[in-house]
Amino acid sequence: MTTATETGLFNIHTEDIQFPGGFSDEVTALQSNKGMPVIVLETEDGYRLIDGWGRVSGLLNAGAELAQAICISEEDFAERTTTGDDEEWNAAMYARYAPQYTYAGTTN
Repeated sequence: MTTATETGLFNIHTEDIQFPGGFSDEVTALQSNKGMPVIVLETEDGYRLIDGWGRVSGLLNAGAELAQAICISEEDFAERTTTGDDEEWNAAMYARYAPQYTYAGTTN
């Protein structure tokens, strides 16, 4: 059974972010979206990271305690069409929950 999820743009504790597949300390080139919120789905155990592995990895490696995140609903997650990067879906989530940001994709 899932609980009702509060959706929107929030600051969340980095220690509560779950990395499916595990956290990587690999350093990659900065992307144009480095200042953008990450996208997460609230679970009973914290927040499942949907988009923004590199951004959260950078925050964790820097010792940051908070991350800005777009919290989505189960229904939002069901709209996703791929398990990898879904640029169209990401842009739709930014437009829905954080319209003050212009989603730039993952290009350098």
